[in-house]
This record gives sequence, C-alpha cells and structure tokens, in this order.
Amino acid sequence: MTATFDTRDVSAASGRIRCGSGALDVSACGEARLRGAGIRGDRRGARRARPPIRLRTTVWGPHRLSYILCAGVTTYKGLRETETKPGEWAAISGVGGLGPIAIQYARAMGLRVAALDVARGKLVFARKAGAEVVVDARSPQAALEIVGATGGGAHGVLVTAVSSPAFSQALRMARRKGTVALVALPPGEFPTPICDVVLKRITVRGSIVGGRPDLDEAIGFAARGQLDAEIATAPLESVSAVFADLKAGRVTGRMVFDMAPGESGSHAPNRGAAAGRGP
Repeated sequence: MTATFDTRDVSAASGRIRCGSGALDVSACGEARLRGAGIRGDRRGARRARPPIRLRTTVWGPHRLSYILCAGVTTYKGLRETETKPGEWAAISGVGGLGPIAIQYARAMGLRVAALDVARGKLVFARKAGAEVVVDARSPQAALEIVGATGGGAHGVLVTAVSSPAFSQALRMARRKGTVALVALPPGEFPTPICDVVLKRITVRGSIVGGRPDLDEAIGFAARGQLDAEIATAPLESVSAVFADLKAGRVTGRMVFDMAPGESGSHAPNRGAAAGRGP
C-alpha cells in the first residue's frame, strides 16, 4: 500500500497529515512517496505559492523564505528531537549549510550553543551567529573540550556534518541521559561506543525534514524577527559551479537557485547555500 497525502486528509486535532499506516507525522510514515526520492523531483504538478500573510510585510521574500522551508525546518525539527530545554546546552556539529540556521534556532529557543567544524572560518562565523563555545572538530580532544566547556557534556547534540566520524564524536560529547539527533546523511556506517551509550543512557535518533506543524513553528521564529537568512542566489544554469563550491567547502549558509529563466543571480560562494548540505 502506498500512502498519498492530500490537503483534505488532515487531522483537525493535530494538524498533521495522516498516512496509510495511521501515523500522523509524515516523517514517521514508512509508506510515503516523497518528491525527489520515491517520485520524480521535477516541477510537474508544482504550484506557485504566496508567503504566509504574517511574512509579507517583513524582509522574508521568496528566496530568503526558502531557507526556512529547507534548512530551517530541518534543523528546527532536529533540535526539538534532542528534547533540550531552555538554559541547557546544545552542541551543533557542522557549521556549513545547516549549521548557521541551527545555531540561530537554538539561540531563539533559549539554548546555550557549542559548535564544531573542521574549518576555522566557519568557527568564526559560528561565534558571530551566537555560539558560546567553538571547537575544531579535527582535534583528538574535541569531544572532551565540549564536555569540559558544558560542565559534563551537551544535553542535546545535533549532527549536520556530512561525515561519519562526526557521528561517533557526537556520542562522546553527550552528557548522561543526553540525546543525539542525526540529520546528515553520509554514506557508510559509524562505530558506536556501546558502554557509553548504555551506561550514560544516551538516546540516539534520526531526524528528517519535519511536518507541517514543525514548518509553521519554524516560520514563526522568522516572523518574530529572531532569525536571519545566510543565503546567496544563483541561476539554475550555474548548478555545476555551485556544487563544486559545496564540495570544496567554500559555502557557508545556503545557495538558492532562481528558477526564473534569464535571471543572472548573485552567486557568492562565501555568503550562502538551499542546494545541498554543507560540511
């Protein structure tokens, strides 16, 4: 049986779309046909949409709003999955495409932020975005530095780095009864320190984009002026150059492709990335 989602099939009580298995959260539906994965990811059947009314009078135009519709809701849902409470520590591993907006959401949610990355420039950016602690992820003592700086480890760890070693490292920086949310999708596997997970009662869970209620809440932060969008735009024709910049680690934030024909865009590799997830 294949699940189909329709705006008429929404639970009024929860605001979540029902799935053929009875799940109310699209991200938990094993029967969903997702555009770009289970079905073609092209523009067939696409509709033009107007921004929510509450955003029309703000600076959040279509390009900037796309940052929230992609990276924003992904990281917001991931942070919620860590169940971290205001005043507690969230460690964010990876300050590339998702990391900058993740730091902003964490701060807006009242969390204290520690950030890790392999690039010095991105650590500088993380500090400007609101991270209290920044650590070079390449250091053999990186996890211990996080544990020391946070007084015992992060209550929640969000992994946005597309790197298998970052997954194992995340488990070592979580405190007792902490939660690690895995968002990035690097290929392969990663070793898990069984004793640490069992004895420290660490929870490990995956997190993907999120459902409509998550998106509504994610947009709400932007509407209240609690977020900024680190983006740059580029014409679709420059897709190869943009992906080369992503692969080389030259992009901080998100790059938004302008689908309008003839648009020249403003490709600035150091300023942005909604194409791919930076390291």
